Amino acid sequence: MKKVLSTIILLLSVYLKAQVNLDSGLTACYPLNGQVLDMINGYNGTAYNVYKVYNRNAEANKALRCQGTLSSFIELPGSFSTKPNAISFSSWIAPGTSFGQAPVYVLYTRNQTASPTNDTEAYALMLENVTGGRKLKLIKSNGVQTYSLNNTTVLTNGLWYHICFSIDSASMSIYVDGILEASIQAPLNLSYGSAKKVYIGTSAEMNIERPSDIRIDNLKFYNRVISPAEVLQLFQNDPGCHLASQAPVASFSISVACVGQQIQVTDSSSNYPESWYWTTSGATITNSLLPNPTFTINSAGTQTLTLITANEIGSDTISKVFVVHPSPVLTVVVTPSYVVLGEPVTITVSGADTYAWLGGNTFGHTTQYQMVFTSPGNNGFNIVGKDSLGCKSSKNTGVYVNIAHSVEENAPTESTVRVFPNPTTGGLIIENFQNRKLFYALKDVKGATILEGIIEKSEGIINLNEQPVGIYFLQLKLGDKIITKKIVRSN
Repeated sequence: MKKVLSTIILLLSVYLKAQVNLDSGLTACYPLNGQVLDMINGYNGTAYNVYKVYNRNAEANKALRCQGTLSSFIELPGSFSTKPNAISFSSWIAPGTSFGQAPVYVLYTRNQTASPTNDTEAYALMLENVTGGRKLKLIKSNGVQTYSLNNTTVLTNGLWYHICFSIDSASMSIYVDGILEASIQAPLNLSYGSAKKVYIGTSAEMNIERPSDIRIDNLKFYNRVISPAEVLQLFQNDPGCHLASQAPVASFSISVACVGQQIQVTDSSSNYPESWYWTTSGATITNSLLPNPTFTINSAGTQTLTLITANEIGSDTISKVFVVHPSPVLTVVVTPSYVVLGEPVTITVSGADTYAWLGGNTFGHTTQYQMVFTSPGNNGFNIVGKDSLGCKSSKNTGVYVNIAHSVEENAPTESTVRVFPNPTTGGLIIENFQNRKLFYALKDVKGATILEGIIEKSEGIINLNEQPVGIYFLQLKLGDKIITKKIVRSN
């Protein structure tokens, strides 16, 4: 069995390394954490009148914003790192609300054409206005022949998107949030203008600047066409700007595991892993290729979690045994369990450390709760308990509520009708002071009629000797008015 497991792990390691190699061909990487520094080859850029802004993770000063004006843009060196024969571009981009002359440039570098305004893009990424938002347009041109394509997703102002494209001498492709949205054959070599630089947020070409209001973060250039699997990894894991020099060392932590609750795993592997594969003995992990997946296990006990992590140098595997703790068992007591409408009930719970009452999200140490139900019939409610580990369970219970006492004018009251003794051991006397026909019906706590009849004299007796000990409800009707009384049958 160990040999089989080792073989599986080896095959997975080889597969992961073959699918994703995000260091291969990485020629420039700009974190854009307030500056335009290339962490790979040192081809640093310059920011002109741009702002430091929050990135997509709400981290301050971790992204840059071009303002959509002629003087606000980022300039990158026109070197081999940004102008290769085949290029892949990856970045996080959020369109802004200030949108000038459309379409506008997100990314641009000029080709060799002498024309000042027509088909000048060696490659370019633009934003175009469409109904409901923006779309991207990817362009490749040598000044004579031009190829372009649009993505399909309508981008919403202010939202972050992962944008990736690839261009070589044969084709063009564009991805949004890890998904290939458009691809065409484009048999044309990339044709770069001599000494021309690369620009973010403008073309920097007179009369065709077309500046864009965008926020941008984590900018990468590759000198090759990256695979769909690599694009997906860039979107899902967003690796930093680095080049791995040795195989990763796998490591992770796991949150407290409770039956039926989400379990959070956090990767802490070193040496820049680029791919992850998680398995556990107790569940199928649907997001098993992410660095920090979540999963749920529905039975208590000991389980094993295994991580295989890899980069282009090698791979590593680690397994950890963890305990899935049972949920607390709640006991709920409702007193009384049957009431007349308007009467209070007391709810007492035990079995956990803290409780959230009646669908609330705030947990406290209150173990008793009093409430009045406003609807007759079965009234259900929910209590959630949480133990000291954070494991939760819920309990649904209910109270049966009988119909309300009548308070209408001329309804039978203590001055017109008297019912005694209550509690009773068997006989129930009804005094009818008005000497009018008095209809009665005795019901159990579920509303079923047990006895019914008419009292035409000043006094009548209802025999409860055959009825079991418990709570009953006596309905008395005088004309069209009704009163309900709770009756206790005791020993």
